[in-house]
Amino acid sequence: MNRINDLRAEWVRARAYRITVWAWPVMALAALGFAAFGVLAIRDALAAGSSVVSQVETLAYLPGGASGVSGLLVAILATTLVTADESSGTARQLRMVVSDTRLLASRLSVVVLLAVAATVVSAAAGLGVAAATLPPALLVATLASTVLWVNILGTLLVHATWGLLAFAAASLVPRSAVALGLVLAIVLGAPMLEMSLRALSWDTRALAFLPEALMRAATVTGSEAVTTVAPLAAVGLLVGWCLALAALAGVGTRRLRTA
Repeated sequence: MNRINDLRAEWVRARAYRITVWAWPVMALAALGFAAFGVLAIRDALAAGSSVVSQVETLAYLPGGASGVSGLLVAILATTLVTADESSGTARQLRMVVSDTRLLASRLSVVVLLAVAATVVSAAAGLGVAAATLPPALLVATLASTVLWVNILGTLLVHATWGLLAFAAASLVPRSAVALGLVLAIVLGAPMLEMSLRALSWDTRALAFLPEALMRAATVTGSEAVTTVAPLAAVGLLVGWCLALAALAGVGTRRLRTA
């Protein structure tokens, strides 16, 4: 019962932040925009004589199309979850009545809920646009395709990775700007490092196992992600990264008590 009450209290505080109000509409608009572009490409292919079956895979990848934007918003929300409490003194009061384990568990639960909600928004936008504009036979075939469900699972793991990365960064450095800067440096710095190493003719295969490359591979949103790591394998590797980030967030949470 304590865990449920902790989660409810954390969720109530998260909903009180102004960023929570505008993050979800922005996320929905981004998902709808990416879905519209994908649907237009599918309609053009069908008009050119392509078969319905050949477009199933293209439609199945729509839910993860906007995962970069929605993942960033999840990261911002997860950062606010920690930094707002720490800067306002709320966390100090919470630590008088709850253990670090309970505080960590409630925050992790909210981050997971944010990832699930973002995935639902992304999938609903993509499939909703498809249902309104594409032949029903194509939608039915896509819903029966394992590619769709692997992509949705990958999108969920992408959102969870963004959220847990931000949560871990904010727990270690409880300042919004610095924590988000660390997240962006990790996510955006990896491709830049890869390009630099390739320019030097260095082997970059190891970088395919970093979170950023795996997030592209899991949702098939990168130009070379599919040939490096298969989507399902990327999902499994992202689970490992999520567990590692959750453990790192635990270290940061316990460290904040003595800070």
